Amino acid sequence: MVTLIVVLVLLLSLWFASKIQAAVSAPILELANVAIQVSTEDDYSVRVHPRSQDEIGYLYTGFNTMLERIGERTTALENANAGLKHEIEERQRAQTALHEAQAELLRRQQEETERISVELKKAQDTLVRQTRLAA
Repeated sequence: MVTLIVVLVLLLSLWFASKIQAAVSAPILELANVAIQVSTEDDYSVRVHPRSQDEIGYLYTGFNTMLERIGERTTALENANAGLKHEIEERQRAQTALHEAQAELLRRQQEETERISVELKKAQDTLVRQTRLAA
């Protein structure tokens, strides 16, 4: 009879321990699953829903607050990154326009130099002819 009572108490203790373990580990597993989902999908809008105001509830609230702040910072960084990308593109366009303007200026300078060279050659030829005629 004592053996039966010991076995019943042992079984009841095992059943009670498994219930306590489930009550403690289930919320932590839920939090871990959400953390995995956030890290694999980069989705900071996922939240865990606190069911109580105990330590686990405070942990859930803190986790949700952390996700919210990370999401806000990520959005701010993405916006800043997009702004910088736009600024880089604008600067590249300006640089291209500057290079094109410099090339056009150089081309015009070369044309003007050639024109002046031709004019000077003509003037020189005229002076040489006039000098020969005068001699």
